[in-house]
Amino acid sequence: MKDISNLTIERTFLFRQDSIPFAGLLAPGTIERAFQPFRFGVAGTIIQEPSSGKILELQMANGSFDVDKEKSLIVGKLDISERKIHFTIGSTFEESEKFFRAVLDSISGATQVSMSPGTDILVSTIQTSCAVTLDFSFETFFSPRFLSFLQGQAQQLMSISVADVNVRPFKFSAEVSYAVKDESLHKHKIMVSNKPLVIEPRVNTPFEENRFFTSSPCDPETHFNLLRALEDSMR
Repeated sequence: MKDISNLTIERTFLFRQDSIPFAGLLAPGTIERAFQPFRFGVAGTIIQEPSSGKILELQMANGSFDVDKEKSLIVGKLDISERKIHFTIGSTFEESEKFFRAVLDSISGATQVSMSPGTDILVSTIQTSCAVTLDFSFETFFSPRFLSFLQGQAQQLMSISVADVNVRPFKFSAEVSYAVKDESLHKHKIMVSNKPLVIEPRVNTPFEENRFFTSSPCDPETHFNLLRALEDSMR
């Protein structure tokens, strides 16, 4: 495994009911005060329930976060609802923690309502994505008989008169599901949604370079350990 790039972390935090001062964020001028430090290009998009007009979520996108005086990170999006804070950021795990704390501090400062993540968060999930070069060909995922079918009968049957046809595997994807065991989550009517595990050839990159886009419902360290274990299993 080498040449890791475009590391992106997606995090979701589910809170106890009434822990997020969501109504306070909707007061005039509060959204601007709370999220001005993150310089969102799209700030305060309101998602409403069509029938009742109830505000369900605030959405921000294309922002940045100053880790310190010398380093700024790209924030892809930040979504906030009554019980959930969800964001994507190009960062390490530790930097994503700093951003999350900064968001909580901004919400608390703008609404004058203190938040206690240590006791109010019921569950959190994380998805790590990156581009990486791995020590095997993508075709290793597939049986020789399946590859023979793609490059033989499939190519013949899908051939066209004006161009040569080449059929190659494009993507490996698995679904990771969770059977919740924690009784406190059941009591708060919280389920953990299914997550994707994805490994696919990197777009606009020669196939033989063994360059991949990868994504898993893990923190970065576990994600990299997963890729190393995958490499070992393919040898």
